[in-house]
Amino acid sequence: WPLPEVEFEFNDSICAEDPAFEITTGTPAGGDYSGTGVIDNWFYPSVDLIGNHNITYTYTDSNGCSSSASDTMKVRGCEVPHCAQSQGYWGNFNGVPCYFDSTYFDTLNPPNTAELLEYLLDDDLVVGDISNCTDKDRSFRITDSDVSNLLAVMPAGGPSKPFFGHKGSCSVSSDLTSYFNGSGNIVPSISRMHRSGRIKNTLIGQTIAVMLSIRNDNSLGDVEISGDILVSVAGACIGDSMMSPDTSKRYSSIPTSILDYFGSSYTVQDLVDLANNALSGAYKPSGADPSYTEITMALDKIIDAFHDCRLLIDQTENKNKYTQRWFDEDDVDPTEDVAWLNEMNMKVHPNPFSGELTFSIYVPTAGDYRYTIYDMLGKTVYDVDVELRAGLNTFDFSTIPAKKVFKGTNLLGLPDGMYFILLNDGESTLMQKAIKTAED
Repeated sequence: WPLPEVEFEFNDSICAEDPAFEITTGTPAGGDYSGTGVIDNWFYPSVDLIGNHNITYTYTDSNGCSSSASDTMKVRGCEVPHCAQSQGYWGNFNGVPCYFDSTYFDTLNPPNTAELLEYLLDDDLVVGDISNCTDKDRSFRITDSDVSNLLAVMPAGGPSKPFFGHKGSCSVSSDLTSYFNGSGNIVPSISRMHRSGRIKNTLIGQTIAVMLSIRNDNSLGDVEISGDILVSVAGACIGDSMMSPDTSKRYSSIPTSILDYFGSSYTVQDLVDLANNALSGAYKPSGADPSYTEITMALDKIIDAFHDCRLLIDQTENKNKYTQRWFDEDDVDPTEDVAWLNEMNMKVHPNPFSGELTFSIYVPTAGDYRYTIYDMLGKTVYDVDVELRAGLNTFDFSTIPAKKVFKGTNLLGLPDGMYFILLNDGESTLMQKAIKTAED
C-alpha cells in the first residue's frame, strides 16, 4: 500500500505565557502529535520552553500505513523586556543603544551615545546624594554640557569605595558637590583616576550606568527583584519587528547579601539608592550587610540581566536550582545541551581556607581573563591577567605570591578575614567570597 501523504506546518510563534491549546494543523486529520511540551495533542507553553522545538505529526491510514511530517514551534517570551546599557556603552561616543525614546529620535536613524546622553541629561544627574541625612549632601552632579567629559571618564574600573571627602555615615562637615570644571576635571575630586583619565572606582561607574539606563528605560527602576539569580532571554530592540532569534537563557547571580539586606524583595531603584548612599557616606557596611564590592556586583548583574533589552523569565532564591556544576573533564559530554556550559564559572575551595587555596575556573572559550582579589576595605591584594584554555582551569594559590603589600609571603599568609575574588573576561564579571581563617 502507498504511504499516506502527510502535511504539517506551524506558521506562528507563540508566547510562553499563552494558555495550552490543541494542535490541529496536520493533514489528513486524525493523527497524533509528539514533541517537547505536547501532551495528548495539546501544547503546553511555559517559560521553561522558550526556544525552538521540533513537533512531529504522525498519521496512520485505514491500511495501517503511517507517515509523518515535522515543523518547528517557536516559543518566545512576550512580556515587555527591560533595557540596560553597560559602562562600556556609556563611555563609547559612537555606541548604538538597543532602546531609546522613539517619540524623540528616529527609529531608522538611532542616536549615538553622545546624542542620547545629551537627551537624558536634560535634567542634571545627581550621583551620591544623601537621602537619609537632612542637613548635609555629598554628591557628583552631571549636566547636559558634560557629555564629552562623561564619555572620557567612563568606563570606571578599580576598587569600590565611597567618594573622597566622606567621614562615615552622615558625617560630612558641610554640603560638598563635585562637578566637571572647564578643563574636564572633577572638582572636588571624588576618586583617584586612571592614567587614561577614567574614574578609578567601579562603584561610581556602575551606579552612573544603571542610573542612566533607568532614565533611558523608565520601567527598569520598577523591576522587582525577589531572588538571587535572575534568568533572562533576549528581547527586541527599538525598530525590530521580531523578538531576537537568540533564545538562550542568561543566568545573572546577585550576591545573596543584597536580598538578605532588603528582605523579601527590592526594586532596581532601591539598589541604586543603596549605591548612592554608599558613595555619599550615608551607608557604611557592617557585619553581614552588603560590602561596597557586593553592591557593585549587584549593579553589574542588573546590567547583565537586561543588557541590550532582555526579558526576565525567572528568578529564584533556590541556590541549588541553577548552581554551578563541577566535574572531571573526562565526564563532560561536549554534545550535551546545557546552558551553563556556555557561561564562565568559578569555584574557590576550600572555603573557608587556611593551609591551602585552589581556584577552579571553567570558561567556554580560550582567551585572556583577569582575576582580582580585594579585601573588605576594597584594597587590591592580587591582580593579574591570565590566559585560560577552554574548559576547566585550576590554580594552586599556595605557590603564588601576594602583592608587594604582603611582601615575603603568599596568599595563604593574608590576614584573617573576608576576601572578594573577581574573574573578568572584558564584558562580564563573576565574584566569589572567600574567608581566610587561622590554621588549627
